[in-house]
This record gives sequence, structure tokens and C-alpha cells, in this order.
Amino acid sequence: GRVVIGTCQGDIHEAGKSMVWMLLCVNGFDVLDLGTNVKPDDFVSAAKQHNADIIAMSSMLTASLPYVKDVIGRLTTLGIREQYRIVVGGAAVTPEWASMAGLDGFGRDAVEAVNICNKLVDTTVWEGISA
Repeated sequence: GRVVIGTCQGDIHEAGKSMVWMLLCVNGFDVLDLGTNVKPDDFVSAAKQHNADIIAMSSMLTASLPYVKDVIGRLTTLGIREQYRIVVGGAAVTPEWASMAGLDGFGRDAVEAVNICNKLVDTTVWEGISA
């Protein structure tokens, strides 16, 4: 699968995102790392250009959570939300928040994030998988 990964706008934490990036790569994913403080439009543009299956976002700070929803909103407005699975991890995210926000997956740590991504690309009918 192809993954676009980054830390959401308003957040410059990199360690967790980089660990997920590394584990995705060694598990055979084609991963484009957008870095930190990534604007919602940049996630959407990169996903389209990279022909991504998954948009993976990290959010360590609660101030960056609205930007996760903004990515979903922009995809919905463009009529392409169903083309991408969206997963999020980080200290600011809870399973309840991820579900309420309409995400397809939530990872508590890097290993769980990779497991969720594996399930998402191996599933022909995506149903909002969460480990």
C-alpha cells in the first residue's frame, strides 16, 4: 500500500511519526513523509499526487486535532473521502475521539499503527478498522 504520513499542522513532534514511517517502510509500504506541521491541503494534495491508499497523521498536541478533521472535511468536499483510509495516532488522540471524527483507524503506538495499516490495505471492504 501507499501511505502519506505527517504530523498535523500546529505540531512539530517528529519521533512517533518517524517511528511509524520506518516500520511502515520495513513492512513493504511505499511511504511519503511530509514532515511536521503539515497543512490539511498538503495532506490532500500529496495523497492525490502519490495515489495513496492511506493518509496517516500524528497529533501529539490537542491544538492540532482540528486539522485532522479539516483533512476529512476537505476530502469530503472534493468528493474523494472514500478513496482514502485515514489513520491517526499520538498523545492527543483517543479511540473515542478517532471514532467521533470519522477516522478509519487509531494507533496507540507505532506497532499498532502498522498493524492497522496492514489490515486496511488487506481488506477489500473497508469498515473503519481499529485495533
